[in-house]
Amino acid sequence: MRDAGGSEPEIVKNLQTENITTPSISLSWEKPDGNASSYFIQILEVPSFNWTSITTSKIIEGLTPGNYYTFLVSAVVNNISGNSSVIACYTVPGEVKNLTTKDINTTSISLSWDIPGGNVSHYLIEMYGPEVLDFTVYTNSAVIGDLSPGNHYLFLVYVIVDGNTARGNSSDVSAYTFPSIVTNLTAEIISTTYVSLSWEPPVGNTSSFMIQVLHNSSYNRNVTSTSAIIDHLTPGNYYTFLVSAVVDDLVKGNDVNLSLYTKPEIVNNLQTENITTTSISLSWEKPDGNASSYFMQILGDPSFNTTSNSTTSDIIERLTPGNYYTFLVSALVNNIRGKNSVITNFTVPEQVTNLTAENITTNSISLSWEKPDGNASSYFIQILGDPSFNRTVTSTSYVISNLIPGNYYMLLVSAVVGENNVTGEAETTYTYTGES
Repeated sequence: MRDAGGSEPEIVKNLQTENITTPSISLSWEKPDGNASSYFIQILEVPSFNWTSITTSKIIEGLTPGNYYTFLVSAVVNNISGNSSVIACYTVPGEVKNLTTKDINTTSISLSWDIPGGNVSHYLIEMYGPEVLDFTVYTNSAVIGDLSPGNHYLFLVYVIVDGNTARGNSSDVSAYTFPSIVTNLTAEIISTTYVSLSWEPPVGNTSSFMIQVLHNSSYNRNVTSTSAIIDHLTPGNYYTFLVSAVVDDLVKGNDVNLSLYTKPEIVNNLQTENITTTSISLSWEKPDGNASSYFMQILGDPSFNTTSNSTTSDIIERLTPGNYYTFLVSALVNNIRGKNSVITNFTVPEQVTNLTAENITTNSISLSWEKPDGNASSYFIQILGDPSFNRTVTSTSYVISNLIPGNYYMLLVSAVVGENNVTGEAETTYTYTGES
């Protein structure tokens, strides 16, 4: 813009850029020495841009984010342009969009974002957490590793152009790394209806622990301690317990599991019946909850153990006549025994042998016999005749007196055991007293 008929204006002073944004740059300058009727503005990188301004400032809009621009401003008088004052700068780079975290684990977090409009030379990631670091990446994703489990991290991502001199506004996202797994999960107490669990806290941070019971979908419980009592369980049932560390009430680590059976309940209504000299029948009712079989212990002479598969009765054989036995019956699941239900009883004594009436007089009869197989604590003698009477003795002989001469008597002797006088089958003999 020249005209040979006039003098050239001076150069404008103090050309500056200010209020730089992604699509605009504000220019300002001072009037040159001498006269200037207007100002001519050019952008080297945009040849089509030519603008005349009568003021000493101008907002240049419609620019590309993160682009480098060179501005030339010259004073004009009577269509005569002076020398240009020159200034160059970048527009602010665009802001990344859709910044997202993904693939989070205990020690790393992956970031991804959409490439913004305009120019990008690289991205700056600032991380704030237990560690404060920054990273430069050249793609629109990054994996941030070597993090601490269960910690909160804030990530700011900037677009950078021209080294590090032109930086866009940050986009931010925050996330927790997953907590590590708890260790040494143990069932310290197992009862019929509750289980006491304990564990050690994981490496890193945790704010609470989530407990789940696989076989009870409604059970989800958060605790802040490293132990818990899980109650209202079914006796003899199989349970899998899952324990995981939690941070921020939402971010849950991987589960550690422990499977076990609760103890079966005690059997109900244990009874002895059909007692013989060498056998006793046991019966009982199924306990509350589950039981797959029953374990029986027989304490006495002989002592032994046996298992009954699923039935609630059994005949205990090969016992000693007249012996005292203690029977303990407990429910079983997966070889886990419940408490014993206990009952005691004697087997019936055997029959005495070789019962003999001897030394018979007019008013007395001497009886003798041999001890039966097994045990006998005393003997019960019945005399049926005139007179009739009973006697209990501890020896294997007895003289019956005060009888009537020439009378016929039936004599019965049976072995006896126990406080309740469990009596065996009687051995019998018949005889007359002598005539007077």
